[in-house]
Amino acid sequence: MRIKISYITGDSENSYREEDYIDIGDKYIIENFKSIEGHYAMYRSLDGTRTPNKFIEDLKSYMDNSWFVNSPRLVNKNTKCGVDEKYKEQYKDIVEYIPDPITAMGYLNLKLDSGEMFKQAAFWTGCFESLTEIEIVNNEFKVTF
Repeated sequence: MRIKISYITGDSENSYREEDYIDIGDKYIIENFKSIEGHYAMYRSLDGTRTPNKFIEDLKSYMDNSWFVNSPRLVNKNTKCGVDEKYKEQYKDIVEYIPDPITAMGYLNLKLDSGEMFKQAAFWTGCFESLTEIEIVNNEFKVTF
């Protein structure tokens, strides 16, 4: 069995439907299916305008999910602008680590049959992408967006 991903992609002038498959084993296929569904729900809930602090607060609320890819990034606590690691000690009172939004929204962890986590690019997310359907091929589970 494998997971079929149906999505819309394109550019500023055209859009078209695509489908692709994720085939990383059967043992955790239901869990991986739910991970894709959860990740896309996060992506949609975060996609929009908000203050940087509110965005990061909302993003952090997903960190406990096994599918969440956390690539910590050092930032100024107030502005959320990136800070070079070499200044970490010098400005320790005004810097913090946050999950990198680009990584968290563009990747998710899926589980291989061995139980190891695999970082999968979420190719159905982006400026011109929109997930329309995920389906476990050869099974009855299906979610339409």
